Amino acid sequence: IDRCHINWIPGHVGINFNEVADVDLRPKEAIRMIRHTLKHNWNRKYTEISVNKGNFFAQIFPKIPDKPWFYKSDMLPKEVKTINRLMNGHTYDKKYLSRFGATDNDQCNLCNTVETTHHLIFECHRFDALRAEHSFFSSYDNVLDLLKTGNLKIYGMLINFLGDANIDI
Repeated sequence: IDRCHINWIPGHVGINFNEVADVDLRPKEAIRMIRHTLKHNWNRKYTEISVNKGNFFAQIFPKIPDKPWFYKSDMLPKEVKTINRLMNGHTYDKKYLSRFGATDNDQCNLCNTVETTHHLIFECHRFDALRAEHSFFSSYDNVLDLLKTGNLKIYGMLINFLGDANIDI
């Protein structure tokens, strides 16, 4: 959209934002108020819904951000996809895949425990030596705390570990 025109139209009582548009405001102020109201209502609904669905994601982003987390990053699309999968919990670990019958069981082949993303990244003995080579493991012991940082450098370190370990999230 290159241009936006705001016109007062009488007789639309009860239509959302009519009262805002009827107030004698400059167009930019009216748009700002409308955006603020929409964002407030969207965040309220997001908070309500995330109690039951999307709770992990909501712990990373308690409010809807103004820009995507990867805005102005130099991450490759595949790397952005990987972090997004971690954020929303739709990963390729056996626990997730077994829900859809895409794997025979949800067990790690080496550790005989449920293979979750957390297990693969932080616990699986297959990657113990590799973990020692990646410094971020001394500061983080779970995916949630790591993702909550919003730190693209740390996300990059995680991507590097996943690549070195040949873990496809």
